[in-house]
Amino acid sequence: MSEAVTGLLRAMGLSWSFDFDAEHVTVINAGTIILLQVLVSRIVRDRPALPTMVTGMTFGAAGFLLLASSRSAWIFILGIAVFSIGEMTAHPKYYSFVGTVAPADRKAVYMATPSSMASSARCWARASARSPTSACSSRRSDPAPTDAPACSGSSSRSST
Repeated sequence: MSEAVTGLLRAMGLSWSFDFDAEHVTVINAGTIILLQVLVSRIVRDRPALPTMVTGMTFGAAGFLLLASSRSAWIFILGIAVFSIGEMTAHPKYYSFVGTVAPADRKAVYMATPSSMASSARCWARASARSPTSACSSRRSDPAPTDAPACSGSSSRSST
């Protein structure tokens, strides 16, 4: 990979050297989204939300399979690009889908669910990093450590 990009740079008359490193992974994802978002949005604009979301999730899963099976930098890059296309396809249609299926008085709750789930997952990950044996217990007999950050939205709901 590094040799191919360095060769391309030399062919363009530049004496730069390129080394593929871990930070380039996020650049590939961001670059794919920047280059293709308008095109993908135009393609999926008039399509129904649910089939478009399923198609995007399928692309995302295919991208993960490519990432998992990659033994070459080129397959790895292809996996990131395929995942990014799936992400661009599925994510914008989520809010459209929720807007049509959620009850009118609960739309905000339905739209906030992915963010709240991500917040809970981050909280659980922090807690399990501190104490793997007690991270998943919903009721603790000992008080939480005072240095632990509060995890909003991860406790059990009270019925009203």
